[in-house]
Amino acid sequence: MPATGSTAMPRRSNRLLMLAALAAPQGSDGAWLRARDAPPAVHLAAVNQSHETEAKTASVAKAASAAAANATHNASMPFSARAEPAIGKVWALYYSSYSDAQATSVEATEEYIAVAKNTEAVWAGSTMLPEPACGLQLRTQTNYPSANRKANLRLAELAICGLLFGNKAPSCGASSNQVCQLKIFAPFPSSDEIQEPYLAASMALAAYSKICALRQSSAYNAYKCQIHRSESAISAGLKLEGGSIKLSGMTSPGLLDLKLNDAYLLKMKYVYFAAESKTAFGQTDFSSDRHDVLKWQHEPPKVYFCGDLQCLVSSFITS
Repeated sequence: MPATGSTAMPRRSNRLLMLAALAAPQGSDGAWLRARDAPPAVHLAAVNQSHETEAKTASVAKAASAAAANATHNASMPFSARAEPAIGKVWALYYSSYSDAQATSVEATEEYIAVAKNTEAVWAGSTMLPEPACGLQLRTQTNYPSANRKANLRLAELAICGLLFGNKAPSCGASSNQVCQLKIFAPFPSSDEIQEPYLAASMALAAYSKICALRQSSAYNAYKCQIHRSESAISAGLKLEGGSIKLSGMTSPGLLDLKLNDAYLLKMKYVYFAAESKTAFGQTDFSSDRHDVLKWQHEPPKVYFCGDLQCLVSSFITS
């Protein structure tokens, strides 16, 4: 994998830049200059005002410094993007309190059991999603999923079923009125409205990897289904479009910049977005700066775009 040398000027996240702006002293010099030639009473008032301003500035600076240190600690020190290939594990580029970092491991668990079919209608916005035809059902660690989480699970089911040979999930001993349910561990993001819609692709890839392993003729062959996730992350959702499941993505350059800055701070080497994010990516600061070596302290991540789950499978799984 290509690499470039480090440079002298580190790139900083937008969050830290905003904190630094808040910490900058404002107005204290002007207060002293106005007080210099004023009458004693006015001078005293100006001095008091300056002291108050300095105290407030120091307080803000202290809070900003602590927040910046905490952000750096959370984003880099406890987290390592390096990981061995594994069945059903992928880095999703979002913050969760579980990971305490801007990337979270989404994982397929060992729980693959026969259960009664969930007949509840699942909606993605104003569209009622169809039921998967391959006998697969996904659930996560919560018994009270949000509407967005329910939609993500159903879309992931449909995407996986579309890739299965024979359109049938591996056996779990289910009877004719049951389905095979796989449990996914996907910690809740900081925002159900802003972050949750872009987790479905990671859920689908983790689940597909596990289903792929269960379909192998022997446990030895399960290595073919490992996800090569080291220093690679995904930020994309799923949507129903024209009767098939496609990747969905952010179309805001600002949001993409935040994700890319997070990936840079976490020292990710590769980031995968939905194909529909490609136009917005071209309008990001990251895209403008990525070939300028003076902007970076270490090599920025390479960015790839996928249109569907098959693309992610081809990128992350050996076979």
